[in-house]
Amino acid sequence: MIRNSGTTPKVTLPTVVFPFHGTRLLSVDGDQAAYAKEILEREGPSIICMHVDDLQRPELVKAWSDSGHRLVTAGERRDPDFLARIMWLVLSAEKVVSNRLATALFYAAAAGTRVSIYGPHFQISGITETSSEEYLRRLWPEFYDPEPTDAVQLQIANDELGRDFMLSPEQLTQTFDWTVRSPKPFLQYWLQAPLSKAQAVLGIRSRDVQEVVNEVKLSPWHFLRNPFEHLPKPLPRTSSTRAVEPNFIETK
Repeated sequence: MIRNSGTTPKVTLPTVVFPFHGTRLLSVDGDQAAYAKEILEREGPSIICMHVDDLQRPELVKAWSDSGHRLVTAGERRDPDFLARIMWLVLSAEKVVSNRLATALFYAAAAGTRVSIYGPHFQISGITETSSEEYLRRLWPEFYDPEPTDAVQLQIANDELGRDFMLSPEQLTQTFDWTVRSPKPFLQYWLQAPLSKAQAVLGIRSRDVQEVVNEVKLSPWHFLRNPFEHLPKPLPRTSSTRAVEPNFIETK
């Protein structure tokens, strides 16, 4: 159990909520004000981890802060401490809540934190069946159970996160043949990958991938309206190996 490690934070937060979020490219339909009130009624004032793009929408920030909750964010997904902040939150919480199953809940379950899913279901715009609550309940009924079994959730989370297949840094170095310096990864990341993605989004070439659950078919207009969102950025040379406490957001 991760909680038994001496390097993990103490449990100091009652409930941490990860409301399902949208992005600048992907919209989500749902009443966040109603969900904020339901969380207050059932959990009391809670810690709400908001996506950085949702923080740019004043109406969403107001919905949660006006209901008496404290806001926090894990930061940009390219931030090297993004996952470290999420781990701090799920390890510091007595309970983690969301209104639909998402990756953060798998992290919480794998860390031994109680997980609960309830509230208005937020639907991804442009997707019908695989974004529906019925679909998710059929796929992961153990997480939607009103009285979930922690041991069952733990096993499922470990399977979904691939804990049995984790490699050490030394093993990763050997697996990906990083023992020899080569310009190939540099060229693939900065030149080949962005060019291939642009061609795929603009319909110039097709992607040879299997069916993706919850994939949204974006039009070329989405790419042209936000071209820099698709470009690679410098990768961090280091990342934290311990949980990192995030900065809480002042809304008043």
